[in-house]
Order: sequence, then structure tokens, then C-alpha cells
Amino acid sequence: MALTTSILLTSLPPDVTAALAIATAPPPQNDKVTIRFQSIGNAPMLKRKVFRISSGAKFGKVVAFLRKQLGMDEGGAPGEGLWCYVNQSFAPGLDAEVGGLWRVSS
Repeated sequence: MALTTSILLTSLPPDVTAALAIATAPPPQNDKVTIRFQSIGNAPMLKRKVFRISSGAKFGKVVAFLRKQLGMDEGGAPGEGLWCYVNQSFAPGLDAEVGGLWRVSS
């Protein structure tokens, strides 16, 4: 095969197709997901670390809830940031569904 030759994939490999099906499957609306918060650095500790939330809720709702638990106002003071990571590896968008994040990270 020459360096100028390209291969056109007409379909995804089976393992990728299966992973996409799992990640994009709509969650049942009545399911709940358990979330465990862990503070890092100089972040304040929560009295209770484990909470349950609907799997259809957006990640922005989790961030707003955490801000309320920590006593941070909604607008946020200059220099006051809240960084939320899933499994200490990535920070999802605020519009990501909690159920999808749970399926991808578990």
C-alpha cells in the first residue's frame, strides 16, 4: 500500500459500535445515580459526601447543588471557581446527562 492510499471505513468496528450504543442509550427517567463528592486541595469538606440524583438530570444541576452545599453564591465572586471532575479524570460539560456520565465512567 502506498503512502498516498487511504482506507475508507464504511462502518465502525463492533467494539466501538457497542460502546457508542451503551454511552448514547437514553436512561430510564425514574433511575437514580449515586454521586460521591471528594474534595481536593484546599476545597472545603462536605458534611455528607454521598447523594442521589435522577439519571436524566444535567451535570449543571449537580454543580449548582454543590455550590449551594458549599455556601458559594450562584454568581461566584471573582477568583472563586468550582471545578468538578468525573473519576478525577475529565470535566464534563454542564449539559451532559448524569446517567450518561455514570455509564461511561463505570
